[in-house]
Amino acid sequence: MSIPTSDARGSELQSLVDDVYAKYAPLNEGAVATYIPELAQADPGAFGVCIATAEGQVCEAGDCDRPFTIQSISKPFTFGMALEELGADKVMRHVGVGPSGDAFNSIELQNHSNRPFNPMVNSGAITVTGLLHHLHGSRTFEHLFAIMAATLANMGRNPLTGQSAYTIAYVKHILSIMLTCGMYDYSGQWAYRVGVPAKSGVAGGVIAVVNRQLGIGTYSPRLDPFGNSRRGTEVCADMAARLGLHVFDCLNVGSSFLSAVL
Repeated sequence: MSIPTSDARGSELQSLVDDVYAKYAPLNEGAVATYIPELAQADPGAFGVCIATAEGQVCEAGDCDRPFTIQSISKPFTFGMALEELGADKVMRHVGVGPSGDAFNSIELQNHSNRPFNPMVNSGAITVTGLLHHLHGSRTFEHLFAIMAATLANMGRNPLTGQSAYTIAYVKHILSIMLTCGMYDYSGQWAYRVGVPAKSGVAGGVIAVVNRQLGIGTYSPRLDPFGNSRRGTEVCADMAARLGLHVFDCLNVGSSFLSAVL
């Protein structure tokens, strides 16, 4: 079989995005978060799906241009920034890397070190942000923008601009935390079922990263009992199953498929 042209690659991916969007658009389970006023105003029917490859190709369907607050999706990126600017040793003196077993907004600390359990819980994210604020002050927010999941998939380099956001060595740390702690109390089931690093936010966003290949982004504000987007979880699980993306997929179907398609 000949290698598909770039137009064919785009067509394959766009068809996949269109298909999962159509499949899960009727899924109306879950409820919009109301404990933050901005979130309570969200349209419960909003839904968008996007794939961005490590080569910079973008395919999308639905409400992909709709602004929404990313909430906790910012956490792995601020963690990566802190690693980049302060070094792993200093960051790890202030925050751990293990699952907490507690709610994401818990203020529980590790008994032996008094550190937050990991950068994906609120206390850990506040600690990391505090480290960055100590460096940048009021300019900290300016450092937080990029196509975010695809940049992590592309070994820390923005696939559109070519600019390096993170050192390759630190991308491994970011993705490890996302795989084990990124989906609140559903993280263990996510690792078992989907098997790719991911991070959700209570506004309804989910990003997932397939190392060296692509990033997946979804938006749908109806949440499951764990605080994750109901549609977003199913879209990512479906794509992982279809393409063989699970990190422990012994058949390595995903790599074979994407080598041909991408």
